[in-house]
Amino acid sequence: MYRETLQLADTIRQAGTLDEAWAAMLGELHRCGFEAGKYGLAVAPTPDSRPAGEFLFVGRFDDAWEDAYAEGGCANHDYIIEHCVTRVSPLTFARVYELARRGRLPARQAQTHLMGLESGMSHGIALPLRGRHPLCRGGISLVGSPEFSREGFRRHLRHMYDRVRELAQVFDANVQGSALVGRKRQLSVRERECLLWIMRGLRTKQIAARIGTHPKTVEKQLGNVRAKLNARTNAQAAIKAMLLDLVTP
Repeated sequence: MYRETLQLADTIRQAGTLDEAWAAMLGELHRCGFEAGKYGLAVAPTPDSRPAGEFLFVGRFDDAWEDAYAEGGCANHDYIIEHCVTRVSPLTFARVYELARRGRLPARQAQTHLMGLESGMSHGIALPLRGRHPLCRGGISLVGSPEFSREGFRRHLRHMYDRVRELAQVFDANVQGSALVGRKRQLSVRERECLLWIMRGLRTKQIAARIGTHPKTVEKQLGNVRAKLNARTNAQAAIKAMLLDLVTP
């Protein structure tokens, strides 16, 4: 196993894109009895902000589920994302479904996850991951083969947990700080300042008041950051900036 782990780490480092790195990872996960998975990173919540629903993702689950998830804006109502950002303990899909059935989750969260159960994702596990950046937190969610019974998956997970955890940590460690998340681009002092306030949960008007400028100026600075880092949102820009060591939280 040690040799296979080193080989995976080397393959990830040599990959040209994050998708190529994930393909190598997924090959190893298939050998561990998992048929699909997703890896994500988010900016951790601060006292002024909610747990982030904006992740930088790689990987896919069932295509129909992915479409319904995106159309419904479910990332903002995902208990697994919230768990991975705020906690460190593993979380099985069975536990999430149990909480949903018992009414222990908000209605939108329960709806999001029961949709996953209905689409065939009966068995799975989410593993929170903590890299070197305190505000950049992530996790990996894995879907087990539908051929497992509930008890069969529990036994399999007990047998494979240490190996799967090791693979997740190897993938995370070799992605963070690598060129896989994008090409490093220099940020100006003001761009870094605006991005740091985004990480701390402030909105554009609040940032403008803090640094003594107009909100439109802040919007321009953040727009420059998104363009430089090829990020769709400010949260994704913050994640990439941390991974590329462009900012220090």
